[in-house]
Amino acid sequence: MLMINERVLEFNARWLKDYLDQVGDIEHYEILRHEQHLTIDELEFVTTEIIERKKELEQYKNIIRNFKDYLSQILYLKYVEGYSLEKVADQMKISRGYAAKLHSAFTRHLRKRANNERDTMQ
Repeated sequence: MLMINERVLEFNARWLKDYLDQVGDIEHYEILRHEQHLTIDELEFVTTEIIERKKELEQYKNIIRNFKDYLSQILYLKYVEGYSLEKVADQMKISRGYAAKLHSAFTRHLRKRANNERDTMQ
């Protein structure tokens, strides 16, 4: 089994969660923008929020795009750019098996993290 430093796994879990939260916020505002009952002021507010959050998201993507470790690059290409794991490996010029092992180690970390959070809630 591939061993990855716990801090590296947690760092990647945090930036990926932050990124996905930002995407979810934008999607929420996009849905609100199409609501029929919005006033002009509310529509302007929602539109401004979408524009600002998309700018922030692009800035965030520019930062995470430059992370140098393989795991960060794999996660960026898979979850931000939407590549398959095979395409990620090809793009990075690493073996598909190695990309899969890194991704698997990350998903194991997420499951362990979720189980720990659930246990502390009980």
